[in-house]
Amino acid sequence: GKLVGRTYVKSNVNRAFYPLSVSRKLDGIRALSRRFYYNNDDEDNDNSEDKMEDKMEDKMEDNKEYNVQMDWRENNDFPYLNHIKKELSEFLSILPPNSVLDGELYLHSAIFNNIISAVKTKKKKHKDNEKIQYHIYDIIEDKTLTWTKRYHLLKSAYISYIKTTFDITVNEDINDNPSSIKFVES
Repeated sequence: GKLVGRTYVKSNVNRAFYPLSVSRKLDGIRALSRRFYYNNDDEDNDNSEDKMEDKMEDKMEDNKEYNVQMDWRENNDFPYLNHIKKELSEFLSILPPNSVLDGELYLHSAIFNNIISAVKTKKKKHKDNEKIQYHIYDIIEDKTLTWTKRYHLLKSAYISYIKTTFDITVNEDINDNPSSIKFVES
């Protein structure tokens, strides 16, 4: 399953199950990213699978060059963000097939409403759109890998493919000392 974030509450630290992994909370917009794999050979059939494929192809139209869709709620794709989609297309190609990246669209030092405007503006590209970065928290894949193995998979792939429009969120492993959660509070 995918990683689920929890709000840090200091009084709950002693009830935590160790070991655990923590990271900073970014005040950005959640985005799931995936590559498209589709086949045009079945265009003559008129069944529901083809209708769904047509819908996916329509969504892909803006992203055809990079073959990546970045979704937010209810499979709504973000317009533009091609600077990220281009690199994610390459990065996803070295991950297991059908992998989905779970992350946050974020711009350091920008307020949340400005981030929303930069990534969701549809009529024309927002002036800050190219500054947005994608911070990856987790990978959703077909296998049932543990969190530790998924994080290692992401970090290993990232080390061999360092680019500038996205990164893997830094996590701190905590074995049994709640005082080491300090960086989450800052």
